[in-house]
Amino acid sequence: MELSKIILLIRFGEIALKSNHVRKRMENLLVRNISVALKKMDFKKTNVQNYRQWSRILVTRGKRATYEQLPKYNEIAEYLANHVPGITSVSPAITTTAELDDIAKTSLFLAEKTFQKGFSFAVRARRTGEHPYRSIDLERKIGGHLFEHLQEKMDLTVNLDNPDITLGIEVRDQNTFIFTRVYQAIGGLPQGTQGNLGAILRGSLQDALAAFLLSKRGMIPIPIVFLLESEHSKFQNEIAIKKQLDFLKYLSPFENPFYYKVNFSFILEQIGFNRLTCSICDRVCTRIAQKIVQKESLSAFSVGNEDFMLRNRLPVKMPLESSPPLFYPLITLNEKDISSPLPSLASSFCFSS
Repeated sequence: MELSKIILLIRFGEIALKSNHVRKRMENLLVRNISVALKKMDFKKTNVQNYRQWSRILVTRGKRATYEQLPKYNEIAEYLANHVPGITSVSPAITTTAELDDIAKTSLFLAEKTFQKGFSFAVRARRTGEHPYRSIDLERKIGGHLFEHLQEKMDLTVNLDNPDITLGIEVRDQNTFIFTRVYQAIGGLPQGTQGNLGAILRGSLQDALAAFLLSKRGMIPIPIVFLLESEHSKFQNEIAIKKQLDFLKYLSPFENPFYYKVNFSFILEQIGFNRLTCSICDRVCTRIAQKIVQKESLSAFSVGNEDFMLRNRLPVKMPLESSPPLFYPLITLNEKDISSPLPSLASSFCFSS
């Protein structure tokens, strides 16, 4: 079957709470960041368009598509959900008109392709605009249509509380978007709305998570890497740093992101490993990062110290003259919240462990 069009339906949340002027600026930044992410995935010839009246962003590619192309859209949707702050969820969707017959035909086609035998299902509909039906009427009509045509063949049941699969329908004026997958995304604010962040990376997972959490609040992490390069060094962090830089590279809204590298092996050799403590490490790293942040006019810098780490450390004293703030975004989070967002990242060189 040839479909009218496959699109990516992108939703955002916190942006909608802003004033008109601020919201427009943030939406434009989000559209730009999505376009950059699509280029990184080599998803070419796309059109990213913001529909303010719907509070939706649509990504389209080409005029027509077949169902066989849907897996590629699923891959792109998952990537955007995991790498673009500001997005709350993404759904690959099939488009059709707002006519009930067209919605029923397209819903049946998608259900035949995605529902499995013995599944329970539900239909959830939302509308924007003027239509001769209510959202609940649409749910009943389409749900009944699917049950009538598929119940005997696929042994389907209806479960409105906890279905195995949900068919989503969004009717926006004279357009309808039908989907079965919703990829939950990072959320927060688009990167670039709050300036650039000097993100201290020493190889510990906590430092990378600090940068990640601040990127959700609209900052663009510029990594400041403290690399242990010497073969004779007691500690090694190259593998962990590389994985963290790869993640931040894909998270960055820049097409060609960059970072600063500090030869930390030389510094630690001068200090002496036997004299090294967590407090000294923090102080040295923040002082070096501060120089870079001030020189490059970055808005702030971050470290990944948690609450239990800070209890046994001397606080880093900032100079009295004007200096960018130092953020500790992990300080209010428990261990489960800290470790869950990025389980695949490696961690090494953490003197507190």
